[in-house]
Amino acid sequence: VVIPSIPTMEKASVVPCTSYDVVVGYGFLDLMPEDLVKYVPASKYAIVTDENVDRIYGKQLKAAFDKVLSDVPTEYIYRVIPPGEASKARHVKEGLEDWMLHAGCDRQSCVVAIGGGVVGDLAGFVAATFMRGIQFVQVPTTLLAMVDSSIGGKTGLDTPAGKNLVGAFHRPKRVYADTKLLLTLPDREYYNGMAEVIKAGAIYDADLFQLLELESEKMHAKDAEVLMDVILRAVRVKVEVVIKDEKEGGLRAILNFGHSVGHGIEALLTGRWLHGECVAVGMIKETEVSRARGRLSPDALNRLLSCCQTYNLPVAIPESLVTA
Repeated sequence: VVIPSIPTMEKASVVPCTSYDVVVGYGFLDLMPEDLVKYVPASKYAIVTDENVDRIYGKQLKAAFDKVLSDVPTEYIYRVIPPGEASKARHVKEGLEDWMLHAGCDRQSCVVAIGGGVVGDLAGFVAATFMRGIQFVQVPTTLLAMVDSSIGGKTGLDTPAGKNLVGAFHRPKRVYADTKLLLTLPDREYYNGMAEVIKAGAIYDADLFQLLELESEKMHAKDAEVLMDVILRAVRVKVEVVIKDEKEGGLRAILNFGHSVGHGIEALLTGRWLHGECVAVGMIKETEVSRARGRLSPDALNRLLSCCQTYNLPVAIPESLVTA
């Protein structure tokens, strides 16, 4: 891994998105609380994370917040939830709301979601409904969350009837994507996020797609410079689409490339396959349909197949499902 020079918030890249900014940089986690207090002042910060993130970064995060908040008239509370999709549930949301009410959070408070998509979706929905809506901040810790779920204001939880059927559009006040956090991300989770990066290139940025093809070795090694470039490009794709169509009136539908088929596979393989793995197969199957209808060249399909395989993503529906 190539390590850049000493991190500062000033060296981070800022991508404007509607009324908030997405901050992308390397190694600024310790500096994030100071920036947060400056740009998103609050009476109290309600930090929500999961057990996996807390185990690796909990002490570091608390020390950073303790240092900054000792000099300002505010405080923070800290809550850890179980990892995984099962936490995107009504009873978990209710528990977070009761915790915040008991701690004296008010309309000037701010929810800080530090984790992957589950934490961001859940904590964002809590912020959307608490006191009829309070500010919140996203600190994504997975590649999938950095390039996709933390941007765009979608929040929600799952129900027995399906995923993300209860939720709200609620913009974060700021998004902090520290790419150094990906060094501790398990390989499978890393490549899971690569599906959304590949999607961004395929639907909107040919240069990004070509970069993924040419720099695969450095991406596998999580080279800091190349990884930063790739994430920034993917973030800009999501941001540009969201700015043009925040409430899914038309254009934003392209972000669902691979998801129509992918969500079906995900429902059948719950607990066995990750979201990005299902989306990868979904992209291939949807592209095969386009090719069969004469709307896409065989070369485009072959490039997509090759790129997904390069990043250890499945490209076919499991035989067990085909024969079921």
